[in-house]
Amino acid sequence: MRFNSFKYLDKVLHIIDVGLIDALNNTPDSKNKKTTSTTKIVLKRVNDKLNQILWFPLGLLFKSNDKQDDELLKRNWLIYESRNNFNTLSPLKKDQNIFVKPNKTIIFRYLIFYKIIYVIPLIVWLLKRNKLRRFFLYYEVLGIVEESRRLIKKYQPNKVIFANDINPYQIALKIAAMNQKVKTYYFQHASISGYMPPLDFDVSFLEGQDSYDKYKKIGEIKGEVELIGMIKYQSKNYLMNENNDVRKIGIALNLIDNLYDVRDVVEKITKMFPELEICIRQHPRDYRILPFNNEKIRLSSSKTEDVFKFLEKVDLLIAGDSSIHLEAALLNVVSIYYKFTASDFFDVYKFVENDLVDFAKNIDILLAFIGKQKDKKTNVIDRTKYYNEYQKSKIDFRVVLEKYDL
Repeated sequence: MRFNSFKYLDKVLHIIDVGLIDALNNTPDSKNKKTTSTTKIVLKRVNDKLNQILWFPLGLLFKSNDKQDDELLKRNWLIYESRNNFNTLSPLKKDQNIFVKPNKTIIFRYLIFYKIIYVIPLIVWLLKRNKLRRFFLYYEVLGIVEESRRLIKKYQPNKVIFANDINPYQIALKIAAMNQKVKTYYFQHASISGYMPPLDFDVSFLEGQDSYDKYKKIGEIKGEVELIGMIKYQSKNYLMNENNDVRKIGIALNLIDNLYDVRDVVEKITKMFPELEICIRQHPRDYRILPFNNEKIRLSSSKTEDVFKFLEKVDLLIAGDSSIHLEAALLNVVSIYYKFTASDFFDVYKFVENDLVDFAKNIDILLAFIGKQKDKKTNVIDRTKYYNEYQKSKIDFRVVLEKYDL
């Protein structure tokens, strides 16, 4: 406990401090409660907790990592844990950089020992701070800072490059890297909300003025900041939507959307506009089975289809709180913010407030908007200049990255 002494735990679990966990817990269940028994729910929760506190960390003791030469791991690390992270960092794929996934490329092998040794001190620490109800959340990340330190010291990467500043493993690796005087770099992988932690990297690469303004409001910015646009978008030639009307609608779901609420909306759209095609796309971490049985509805897999390839195929997008609104606008796809399910969240990314997207308060307004756009689609590309530095100044991100040998 000499290195950690629990002083980094609150940084690793930043999402608790900003209330994101509480807000998510107040969201209505996304499943149909009538079809899921109380017994099954309890058993699933017990199994999830056992996996979280015992089976997963125990399994790491015996897990083998991707076969990587230790010399390769002395290069620059491109840290990723999701498809979005990977896509964001893909333009940096060079000989001096290597993709590193926690518990796949590098193994946090000895977590179980920290969870055994520190469990009593953790309970005492939480009791003193009146946080014992958060025990399982803190227990889950117990030891990851120490293990990050061990891995950084073992492999000695030249630089560590992140595409996420809120994931506990990535925060722990950043803390360990900075303690070992290893340079850290951050690339924005999604739109910024007020739930993000203050920027604290040697260099942070942001998409545009919107992100920079939001981080300034969040807290003190440490390190240099470069505005370079969305590099996963600028590194490829995607098709701009030049249609003057709407023939295809895309619906992007997030994890708090109740699927039966979504189904009700889809049925109303197809009833009023039977000539329109609809394509539904789930969040990459959404494994729910979609309750749709309509031959006019097409599905897009976020696990296999690039988000911009999905957006190339639609003229109008409907979504709640999601970065996909900005990605749609970058392809000149008109987008509207609509809450399928009531929650504590509203306009998390300030897209409505800043006029990037339209807003439908209810289903009647949504249907009226679709009817209007169906005959004459609005061009929205100019709305992105505040969000994307490339749209504003045509900056070449490659020139900027050369300054930092990335």
